[in-house]
Amino acid sequence: QIDEVTGYKTHSLLCAPLLRTDGMARGALQLLNKRTGAFTRSDEMIALRAAPAFAAMDYENHPFEARAMAAAMRQEIRADRCSVFLLDEKAGELYTVIQEGLEREIRLSLNLGIAGLVGITGRMIHSPDTYADPRFDGSIDARTGYRTRSILCAPVKGRGGEVLGVVEVINKRTGAFDEFDMAALRVMAAYMGLFVENAIISEEYSQQFKSAIAVLAASIDAKDPLTAHHSKRVNAYAMGIARELEFPEADIDILSVAALLHDYGKIGTDERVLKKPGKLTDAEYAHVKEHVRDTWRILSKMRFVRKYRNVPLIAACHHERPDGSGYMEGIGESDIPFMAKIIAVADVFEALTARRHYREAMTAGDAFAVLDAGIGGQFDGDVVAALKRYYEKVRLRENGGVDAGENGLD
Repeated sequence: QIDEVTGYKTHSLLCAPLLRTDGMARGALQLLNKRTGAFTRSDEMIALRAAPAFAAMDYENHPFEARAMAAAMRQEIRADRCSVFLLDEKAGELYTVIQEGLEREIRLSLNLGIAGLVGITGRMIHSPDTYADPRFDGSIDARTGYRTRSILCAPVKGRGGEVLGVVEVINKRTGAFDEFDMAALRVMAAYMGLFVENAIISEEYSQQFKSAIAVLAASIDAKDPLTAHHSKRVNAYAMGIARELEFPEADIDILSVAALLHDYGKIGTDERVLKKPGKLTDAEYAHVKEHVRDTWRILSKMRFVRKYRNVPLIAACHHERPDGSGYMEGIGESDIPFMAKIIAVADVFEALTARRHYREAMTAGDAFAVLDAGIGGQFDGDVVAALKRYYEKVRLRENGGVDAGENGLD
């Protein structure tokens, strides 16, 4: 039925169960269409040996749990350790992303050791007696006190065959590494290659997205020299507040995008009004207030990935107030996204402590007094308190750990 839907032609199939530690079935590992004839008994054994590593993966929370897979591979091969290294081409080194038994990162020169040689040649190496092997670099053993007796190391490759890193298992506990161990490690390395390549592509897309957001934010700030970098500074304050409130990094990432875009609707605001040196008329103020509605209109038309789907609402609500006196909609305390409350505090603090056409910059102390006066009505008290803690830490850091009063960031 699947062949009929996809147009693919399945000629042969090998399927092995993925079993939980209690022996219950969790799923299946399926291989289709052996390219060199029929699947053999040896293929069956390889699939069965590789299956526990796939069964241990955390599919519900992440498509690939590398550490769990490495641990499962180590247990299946009955080795002391399993390590995964990625290639740093610029430095000519391999660095650990998984290193069982050691907490700190290890970097290895491509010009030294068995892992480096695998990284250069792209070929698996089995060293059954490392200290009799001239390719082995014992410097890590010398530093750690660990003794490496045997190594099995395989290259991690991308779809195009380029080497992305290596995976190695150390010290077989029962005899020497055998052909089944080699086959199981090849399976792990192949899957690791897909993961690493997908992660690289994902990171590239993420960086591209973030750079585009930064450019959009900068384009708004550029309308007025006095507000240059406003969005960037609001973003920094917002992320600082969120970390003080112990937000997870995934949520801080969402907040960052919303903070950078919170004023994007000002692209439609008259520059003469934005740069007016004196007090705004009622009509001019009403015009400025429309920027949050324009922010909503513009951002809601952008195609955000699922993770960022609430960014338009968060950004557009940064002038809402807990007492319901804010705008765009005049919603109250419980209806305002909490991230919008963070941006509201960060936005006002940055505006108060920066020079504007209609006034000089306030000191941080005076700005905090304004925020304190607005707690409950305009601002959330916990958010204001978190900004104070963050600001104090930054001020002390900028002054070498010495409290310099109002001389820090003012």
